[in-house]
Amino acid sequence: MSWLLSGEVQLAAGPEAGGVFGWFDADPASRFVYPETTGYYLTFLSFLRAQKWPAGDFGSRARRAAAWIARWSADAAPPARVYLAGPQTHDWRNRLAFSFDLGMIWRGLAMARQPCSTIERLLARFPVAGAGFLAAMPIQSGPVAQSWSAQPGAFQLKLAAALLHSGVPADPALRQAAEAVFAQYRHWDPPDCRRDLLHPYLYAVEGALLTRDHRLLRQAASWIAKLAPHVDGSRSDVLAQLLRSACLLDAAGYLPHREWSARLPELAEALCGYCAPDGRMYFRRDSLGRLEHVNVWSGMFAAQALMWFSQWRASALGIEAAAWLV
Repeated sequence: MSWLLSGEVQLAAGPEAGGVFGWFDADPASRFVYPETTGYYLTFLSFLRAQKWPAGDFGSRARRAAAWIARWSADAAPPARVYLAGPQTHDWRNRLAFSFDLGMIWRGLAMARQPCSTIERLLARFPVAGAGFLAAMPIQSGPVAQSWSAQPGAFQLKLAAALLHSGVPADPALRQAAEAVFAQYRHWDPPDCRRDLLHPYLYAVEGALLTRDHRLLRQAASWIAKLAPHVDGSRSDVLAQLLRSACLLDAAGYLPHREWSARLPELAEALCGYCAPDGRMYFRRDSLGRLEHVNVWSGMFAAQALMWFSQWRASALGIEAAAWLV
């Protein structure tokens, strides 16, 4: 936890002070401040405060993160990643704006009780009448990858739930678009379980959890049952997503307890294998099995997952904790 509350993760000084990094690779030129992760960080700080975590100066950190978001979002077309070495023309993500990213930022600001009107104005470009949200829209010319993040999908349940269950956006078009997402994916079933889609599919589970709605929670349990056999431990963020969602669903009685009482400790052990002694969380292993790619959002997901696992094991976890899901 100390690593996540360090100056290495959230910049303490400089033009990007208050912003939160995405990850750390060996090449310093690849370092970027990540607006989506900064939104997660605001939610994470609110979660720690609710958990009465003993140290952290959460209010000051949240204000600095919110101030950075205000500076970033003042641009009419703010980049998805802010590279410290300057604009990176190779990164196709900076040619698009993503509604999911903006939704996670909006939720973080709302949870931390920070102003979010500027983010609402950016989000207001994405609703499609009666059909939810555009996933992405071009802000620069150039080629973009064929990625799940640029196409509408069930992962947008987390965006919709963020807007309806973490506060109330002022713009009625945002509320209507969020309701349309729920109508579209309420009875969704994962069409396939390719490893590269487990991350967004688990976002759909998290969207259901944020609602704490009985019917959606039963759906989420069925999705977990289909997805879990395909989680092979190759990504720490996916492991953490599965662990924290399954802890919540099992504690609330939506999963077969006998099966998951054995599975959850295995997931927790696998996740701990990505954590270094200094508290840094790694994303994956290379072909030789060495940890690589220190990752901030994986760190937040994992910290929350392991805290909830500890509470699950002590029979002290309830579905109401899902309100704080990062």
